[in-house]
Amino acid sequence: MPPPVDHVFREAASRTRGSVTTLGPDILRGANDILNAGNRFSRELYSAYLDSKGREIACTILADLALQKNSPMLTMKSSVRDLRRIDEARDILIENYRSPPAIPALARRVGVNQTKLKALFKTVYGMTVHEFTKRLRMERASELLAKGDLTIAEIAYAVGYEFPASFTHAFRKFYGHSPRQGRRAAAAKGED
Repeated sequence: MPPPVDHVFREAASRTRGSVTTLGPDILRGANDILNAGNRFSRELYSAYLDSKGREIACTILADLALQKNSPMLTMKSSVRDLRRIDEARDILIENYRSPPAIPALARRVGVNQTKLKALFKTVYGMTVHEFTKRLRMERASELLAKGDLTIAEIAYAVGYEFPASFTHAFRKFYGHSPRQGRRAAAAKGED
């Protein structure tokens, strides 16, 4: 068994308790990779790929749980219904990351007030609605840069930026380097 899982069963089993962790972008991306990998690999490789992605997701969840001391979800009064609405809000943002609804409109769509939406979203996903949307945009932009088919301006428009300069500024702030440098790094990595 991998060390993190072994630790849970061997040492932490005597101190079992319920805990909640966020299903952040890393876990969602791993699940999405699994869903989209069916045609990329032969049967033998697909089995190994599923195993490694499953371990990646499990380790990410275990690492998140290990970092938690007192989960705010355990003290926050929210119903399962509210949490489903927050998941629904997340799904809406994923589908509409290019042009996300404003918080008042998003709150109305999922049936909670703005204050509860913002507080629960931050608690469940560990980031604000705006940060979540920005992360989705930047991750998609990185994927498009790595492919190399589109210009930086086209990528800016594809991920919802009206002005390429705004995209370049946001990308640099998020990743610490320009989109052009990101493209060069992806190209160099692809050559290895």
